[in-house]
Amino acid sequence: MKIERLDTYRMVVDNTCWVFVTITAQDGRIGWGEATDSCDDSGLAYLIEGLNQVLVGRDPEDVISCTQEYWGWCYPIRRSIRTYATAWSAVDQALWDLNAQAKGLPIYQLLGGQKVERIRLYANLNNALRNDRRPERLAENGKKALAAGFQMLKCTPFDQVRPTRFDVDFEEGLQRVEALTEYVPLDKVAVDCHQRFVPYTLGQMIDA
Repeated sequence: MKIERLDTYRMVVDNTCWVFVTITAQDGRIGWGEATDSCDDSGLAYLIEGLNQVLVGRDPEDVISCTQEYWGWCYPIRRSIRTYATAWSAVDQALWDLNAQAKGLPIYQLLGGQKVERIRLYANLNNALRNDRRPERLAENGKKALAAGFQMLKCTPFDQVRPTRFDVDFEEGLQRVEALTEYVPLDKVAVDCHQRFVPYTLGQMIDA
């Protein structure tokens, strides 16, 4: 089995863009990897196009060899660049997908086997609130998720915070958390800050 080509796909769902990378093998198998949130979808697609020169004709079963360019040391250290790292992460996923298909096994078997029979899922309350971020809407969606059986709910109450500003108003975010925890136990709530805080503003928020 040899690699024939790499491709990038963008899929827009409810104003959210998802990016996928595929590796097609000469026998027709296609391995998929996700490359969303690289901060530069066009740059990522350019990187993947360039990787055709590196990976076409290679054996996808030799994952270490195929990904050596990423793990090998160079200056500057490109692994610290988010777009570059995201592209290679998708390639790594797609390679493992191809390997699993070739061996007729689920990927988890290739990665060490099954440890647990059940995985707890959390409900992401953010996407449903993109156009209406009122505290009561968050609470309403939280109640629905809890009733549906989710044991953990993730919210993003501070998305209006900008880390470059020092005069930040945390009141809206705190109101969202307060509204949600009126109906959902605090130990079932996870808060994703989406990189909105720097040490100074984080200290302000904690004091608030």
